[in-house]
Amino acid sequence: MMNFIMNKNLKNTIFYCIGILLVAFILQILSFIKGNEIFFPNIIDILKAFFLSLVSKETYLYIGMTLFELLISLLLSFIIGIALGIIAGINDAFYKILKPVMSIIRTVPIIVLILLLMFSVRISFAPVVATSLILTTIVYEGTYQGIKNIDKDLIDVYKLDTNITPNVIFKIYIPLISSHSTSSFVSCLGMGIKILITTEYICGTNNTLGKAVINASQNLEYDKIYAYSFILVILILVIEASPELIKFIYERLKGNSYSLKYGITNKN
Repeated sequence: MMNFIMNKNLKNTIFYCIGILLVAFILQILSFIKGNEIFFPNIIDILKAFFLSLVSKETYLYIGMTLFELLISLLLSFIIGIALGIIAGINDAFYKILKPVMSIIRTVPIIVLILLLMFSVRISFAPVVATSLILTTIVYEGTYQGIKNIDKDLIDVYKLDTNITPNVIFKIYIPLISSHSTSSFVSCLGMGIKILITTEYICGTNNTLGKAVINASQNLEYDKIYAYSFILVILILVIEASPELIKFIYERLKGNSYSLKYGITNKN
């Protein structure tokens, strides 16, 4: 089973890399057609900027700060989204009350939401708050749908005709909607990093990738912008693959411990 998962992840990684090469090829064509290497630098310049960025301490400062803000945004959105989604899935009245609020957050243009937050909270907090709000709607919807798709007979068996309690929620509902939570996590990664960097760019948050993009654009260093984009793509790919990798390592360690135990039993 684990070999199947690893082979599937390998194929997905290969296809992902082919997609990156396709983007690089399109940029090369645009550079040739437009004849403007400032806005459409050739792939050689982008690769040079990419490798120079990898050895620069500033790059890791920018990435670290942006990933830290993304982590906070993900934690907040999952805590709030799962809590609201479970309540809405159990209580129809709460779902109907919350529905217009979630619809407004989803439909309001990101730029409008960011501008409102810039005047409502400290500008340094705006990227995290904006990202958390939008990602909360994704997690909320996934959790709500997960609750609604649970087999009612299965819930009745587990509940044993008791009332809804925190113990029931943590031991029954959350495990049963774990697959929906995983898919929400994957969706939130790509969406979250785009919203976060956009907000950082507009707010000019210091020591972030958004600020790095501002500096690069002001200096007409568009090869750096593309280099930062490729670094982010690689990071997201690694983060998306990390749950399966951790699971694989855990299963291998678990299997080794059982083998060691079995060997000791034989010796006795």
